[in-house]
Amino acid sequence: MRRRDLPSAFHARAPVRLDFAGGWTDVPPFSAREGGVVVNAAIALSAHVELTLGGPRIKLAALDLGEELECANAGGLVIDGRLDLHKAALRMFPVQSACTLATRSDAPAGSGLGSSGALDVALVAALALARGERFSEREIAEHAWYLETVEARILDESRGPNLCGDEQQGEHHDPLPPTVTTELGVPNSSSGTAGAPGSARHSTPFTRNA
Repeated sequence: MRRRDLPSAFHARAPVRLDFAGGWTDVPPFSAREGGVVVNAAIALSAHVELTLGGPRIKLAALDLGEELECANAGGLVIDGRLDLHKAALRMFPVQSACTLATRSDAPAGSGLGSSGALDVALVAALALARGERFSEREIAEHAWYLETVEARILDESRGPNLCGDEQQGEHHDPLPPTVTTELGVPNSSSGTAGAPGSARHSTPFTRNA
């Protein structure tokens, strides 16, 4: 395959969730003392990630928050309170130097629906797909938890078990699988999707190949 025929844009989304019982019992210090049990379910709202390779600089954007920044190279991905999840994700899963990484969430910030955790999962899914990596659902959850709590040094609602799990307690709740698509610079005949050049799109299950 010629380089210009390779995918250049990737999209991933992961659902947010409603807590029915036990919300925040999975978060320290309570979980460290008592253990936590949470019952929740995904709803029809999602966090979305769009990754486009190429361009002169690294561009990061949180479209729903109206925040964006640019840096010349990966050296500018410093955790400083500005789009730290985006920076941390690119540090964990580096792609080619220049790219645009844009996110948005259907759920408003602070809604308590796990939008931050859903964003973690979608970031991992999109960047891993761009790197040609395939993770199991458990691996996605582990990487998403590490992204927010270690790389970005954030602790909030993303610890919700439907997305990131609580590895410190030996408990793990598999995430709801993200939906991952790639957008190609040429029509993708293998997907069976017809379209004009630059708009071919197909869905890809994000699971480990046997």
